[in-house]
Amino acid sequence: RLSVDTASSSSEPSFRTLLSKRMRKPMVIGCGLMFFQQMGGINAVNMYCGAIFRSSNLKGIGTGTASLLVMVVQVTATACSTQMVEKVGRRVLLITGV
Repeated sequence: RLSVDTASSSSEPSFRTLLSKRMRKPMVIGCGLMFFQQMGGINAVNMYCGAIFRSSNLKGIGTGTASLLVMVVQVTATACSTQMVEKVGRRVLLITGV
């Protein structure tokens, strides 16, 4: 495990340190999480939200209102997940996949 003392004891951070064997596992985990977050498709939903709702022929609700509802749900889910991370912890949530 890396400690704060170990990380701060080196005089100058370098790219070579980032690629060292000690940092390989955290780097793979971090890059993997970022990759799967991007490939999850939420960016496509956000980008084409209006077109998605327009093509679904919703009656009684406009595409702007539907897009706004999607954004409200995202903000609410983000707030709830932030609280969950604070209570349970990142490690448990990553391992269980919640």
